[in-house]
Amino acid sequence: MKNLFICILLFLSFSISAQERFIEDSFKLKKTETKTYATKDGEALKLDIYQPKKDTMQQRPLH
Repeated sequence: MKNLFICILLFLSFSISAQERFIEDSFKLKKTETKTYATKDGEALKLDIYQPKKDTMQQRPLH
């Protein structure tokens, strides 16, 4: 039981510290494009897409 508790504690600490890159504002943003994703009552619903400047990571999570 004690070993299980230690393993869970270590796992949680690693998973929390691994996401720091996406919590803090590390990069300046640039707006890359605006896309229409749906139409409701004749009005286009648009989505602004922003990407960080000078970021080397190719795949990043959306939020």
